[in-house]
Amino acid sequence: MKRVIGFVAACAVASCIATCPDVGSARQDAPAKKAPVQTSEAAQYAARLAAMRLLAPADEYFGQLKMSILGIKNTIRDLGLRYDVNHDIARQTVASAALTEGAIRDWEHKYPRDREVPRAMYFLQRLYAHILDAQAQLKAKATAAWLFTDYPKSAQARELKKVIASATPLPAPVATSAAPLVAPSAPAAAPPPPILAPPPQSPAVSPAPAAT
Repeated sequence: MKRVIGFVAACAVASCIATCPDVGSARQDAPAKKAPVQTSEAAQYAARLAAMRLLAPADEYFGQLKMSILGIKNTIRDLGLRYDVNHDIARQTVASAALTEGAIRDWEHKYPRDREVPRAMYFLQRLYAHILDAQAQLKAKATAAWLFTDYPKSAQARELKKVIASATPLPAPVATSAAPLVAPSAPAAAPPPPILAPPPQSPAVSPAPAAT
């Protein structure tokens, strides 16, 4: 009887061992926990927010004239169109472009990593280079150096180097200092024709007396 009871107990213990899972293997087979989805989305949002902070907002104004980004672009375009119609406004165009340049410098100072800054500098340089004026040509060289120094790896700097290398020399620029206007002198009057003396008259010959 004791043998029967012992055999039954042994079978019961064996069945319990067979049905219980291996705790060690269960730990090894458990898949790794994934990062919460919310944490990943929050990181992406933070990255986008940081990138947007590098860009100037559309409703911010720069320079003495308080120009927006769109205003800077439109002013450069309009100045070029007006100059094409009337080359006599060269000096006025340079003065207006200089104010726009001040706005771009203010823009760069506040948002130096804004990718639109070198683009605005490129178009400003092309405007200066287009004007047939000595001061404008100096401004064109200075603006090109400004772009090459502050944004040497930008696409606009590479493009400008190509443009300058392939550009044909412009006509001699007009000096900005106005020369005093001098009325042209009247052409010298032609000397009067010489007064000719009347030709000498031959002496009068009296008629010969008639023969008688």
